[in-house]
Amino acid sequence: MRPTGQRPPQVPLVSGGAVAMIRVTNRRVSVRLTQVLTVHRFAWSPPSVVGDQTVPVDENLRRLGIVVLASALLSSAVGCGDATRSEDSAASASVAGRWSAEISSVTSGTDGQSLVARIDVLPVEGSTGPCAVEVDHTVEPEGDLLHVNVTFSSTVAGPDPTFPMCDTSPRDVVIELGAPHAGRDVITQTPIARWRSATNGGYERCELPSCDPSTGTTPLPATCEDSTLADAVRSTDVPRHAGLANKRCELPWAVVDVDAGAGACPASGDGVNPCAGQNVRRTYWKAAGYTWNEVGASAGSGCGDIDTMVPDFPLTLCEDLPPLP
Repeated sequence: MRPTGQRPPQVPLVSGGAVAMIRVTNRRVSVRLTQVLTVHRFAWSPPSVVGDQTVPVDENLRRLGIVVLASALLSSAVGCGDATRSEDSAASASVAGRWSAEISSVTSGTDGQSLVARIDVLPVEGSTGPCAVEVDHTVEPEGDLLHVNVTFSSTVAGPDPTFPMCDTSPRDVVIELGAPHAGRDVITQTPIARWRSATNGGYERCELPSCDPSTGTTPLPATCEDSTLADAVRSTDVPRHAGLANKRCELPWAVVDVDAGAGACPASGDGVNPCAGQNVRRTYWKAAGYTWNEVGASAGSGCGDIDTMVPDFPLTLCEDLPPLP
């Protein structure tokens, strides 16, 4: 006999995410189903707990009852888990992701309070299966700019933007602004571009050399008298606070000493920069329309070996320059 106070032995049965704990006594079989999150577990509890099934049986029926009852309950638990997993898989497969669509042109809506972004290639409306897409857009005003993005969702992970297996056609996406947009440039994410208002309600893409995308205006021609040379030098791979010295310019040529070491120390209003003079290179430039292009660099004194790199560079601009540190 079992010593007084000891609990009857437990028989655990495990299958997938389900556990059946069967309590066996000489005369009874007690089973209880407990659900924790999505995992089903069977655990023994005293007969007084609501939901227990207490069945008096003889020894043979008791053994058979353990197997039949546990199997039925385990099947039910596993089935519920499979159904949950199937529902989750179906939900995750319904939309694989969202991607930016390539905008080929921007025009003004007829009401002056909307824009029309054209997407050259999208599956025709009403397509199903892997060709089904849902198109959406965002617009964010920022000062005199309108940031616009057109996106599409697809059940295909990483779809080919040309949709080679689908019937395609251009799609015009109307973007309501709720206010007049006259005089405001449009910035698109795909492609990364600036569009400015043109004639007949259209927009033209702002590109160099006729339009500077950073300002939306016609860029200044490269000259020796303004900041175009310094701006070109600082737009290259040099520290923000790099020093510029010994600038000599005679269109279309120029030479500038760039002190990259000076940019290694924080900018200060007074005193000598302790990093200055530690990393200096002599750079050579040629004007081309609206910009300056770097054509070479050298070390040492004078013009270095620029004459071997650019034979037509005028040495009179640099031959008397001091040696670099």
